[in-house]
Amino acid sequence: MRVKERTAKLKKIKDVLELKRNSFKKIFNKMQVGVYIVNQHNDIEYVNPVIEKEFGTVKGRKCYEYFHERTEVCPWCKNQEVFSGKSVKWEWYSFKSGKTYDLFDTPIINEDGSISKLEIFHDITERKKAEEALRESEERYRMLVETMNEGLKVQDEHGLLTYVNKRFCEMLGYSRDEIIRHSVTDFLEKSSQNIHKEQIVKRRRGRSEPYEIIWVRKDGQRILTYVCPNPIFDREGRYKGSFSVITDITGRKKAEEERARLATAVESTAEAIVITDSKGMIQYINPTFERVTGYAKDEVIRHDLHILDSGKHDEAFYKALRDTLRRGEVWSGTLISKKKDGAVYPEECTISPVKGPSGEVVNYVAVKRDMTEKIRLESIAEAVDAMNNMGYIFSGIRHEIGNPVNTMKITLSVLKNNINNYSKETVTEYIDRALTEILRVEYLLRSMKNFNMYETLQLMNVNMTSFLDNFLSLAAIDFERKGIKIETLVHPEAKWGCADPRALQQVILNILTNASDALEGRENPKIIITISKMAGMLVVRITDNGCGISEEQQKHLFNPFYTNKAHGTGLGLVIAKKMMLKMNYNSDIRIE
Repeated sequence: MRVKERTAKLKKIKDVLELKRNSFKKIFNKMQVGVYIVNQHNDIEYVNPVIEKEFGTVKGRKCYEYFHERTEVCPWCKNQEVFSGKSVKWEWYSFKSGKTYDLFDTPIINEDGSISKLEIFHDITERKKAEEALRESEERYRMLVETMNEGLKVQDEHGLLTYVNKRFCEMLGYSRDEIIRHSVTDFLEKSSQNIHKEQIVKRRRGRSEPYEIIWVRKDGQRILTYVCPNPIFDREGRYKGSFSVITDITGRKKAEEERARLATAVESTAEAIVITDSKGMIQYINPTFERVTGYAKDEVIRHDLHILDSGKHDEAFYKALRDTLRRGEVWSGTLISKKKDGAVYPEECTISPVKGPSGEVVNYVAVKRDMTEKIRLESIAEAVDAMNNMGYIFSGIRHEIGNPVNTMKITLSVLKNNINNYSKETVTEYIDRALTEILRVEYLLRSMKNFNMYETLQLMNVNMTSFLDNFLSLAAIDFERKGIKIETLVHPEAKWGCADPRALQQVILNILTNASDALEGRENPKIIITISKMAGMLVVRITDNGCGISEEQQKHLFNPFYTNKAHGTGLGLVIAKKMMLKMNYNSDIRIE
């Protein structure tokens, strides 16, 4: 009886368990997640429709055959852990379905006391893709942040640094570990700490604006930065900190200051400064240019420098200038320019090409100095020099005129006292002596007159080849009589020059006269006249193979009445120098 009761009781329990099992299966069948049950022999006891849809019908296959298409138990199988009574949670990617699952394995006890494994599949493929995309996105942004040229810092609501990028560390010279969890103000110059605190107040109110602050590097150097901040708020609108992009502008600021100083210097310089583009169109003039020329800036911008042409230079002059600049060289020379009011003035000019990174000319810079004042000062200096030499000049006049006058006085006195006793021939001899001295005085006075000639010169373009031909047709005969050969050479680029023909003729004649005296008694006496151009200037070089003069004599060459010749007046080179100064020429004497 008892056996029957016990059997009936067990059957009832089995029926209840089977009912529950079937109830669970019904629940599992309606679940949106995958569920399957496997026993200790790796036999699949149950799969719900979700699993069957993903992996197909079981058809008596073992779990490793069904899910993994393997012929043996998987090395990563969790069954033993589960059968020992543990629940396991893990992730698995199925090559068969191409999906990722979040798996939960738990043991279940069967009615016969055996243990099976219940495994629940949660498809997390989309979540994993989103997480991977987010991870890749974060990685890209992190790489972007770490490789950007600007510094980046993140600070919390207490002002402590929670993140800094590589560039920010390089700016301050600290490692990341030396910066994180430190206050921003720990790295700021004292004057910038208050600026930072004021900016934090604004950020807490939702305002953000760029500003400049100074940081102190680890090595003690100061760097000036431009900060662009952005506040961070949580969903409740509470301030949680900020992040800032920081640009080191120390070098840029120094460059700006240098440019400002340069601009101030250019604006304030006494020289006129002109900057043109590569085609010669004016892009900039300084105030001195406006003051000297009378042109306002808007009257010359986008015009070329020919606006200052005076007509005193020919096309050959400008061609030589342009050729120099095209070669990338600096041109220097003297220009006769015209102001807005028509006034003509001389100016020293230097034009320099400005080259770009590729070596091409991008601009030209012209520095121009009005020589009007210089010439006026030179005239004053010349006058002062003349006053300083006045005693020397008067002494020379007294000597040069006094000697022949004394000679005439003695001659006439002797003649007067003996006129009744001398023969007609002797009287004639004494009169000839007096006339000779009178001629000497006359020659001296004529030389002094030449000194004051050409006070007002007429500068014009002169064909130097024609000039020399005309000059030598008149002067060469006298030199040929003395056996002196004159050779000339005019370089093609020096065919034209600006001069007063009369004054230039007098200058060359005076120099040739001195050369002629120095050639007396020399073998194969020769004078060479060479005309060339150098740095935009006409160079007239007169050389001879004469005896030369000492260094001491050279010191007095241009002093009035100084001479080492028996019949010289000491005015020839003085007159030549004066005329050269009038024509804005320079003189140079070399003894070789």
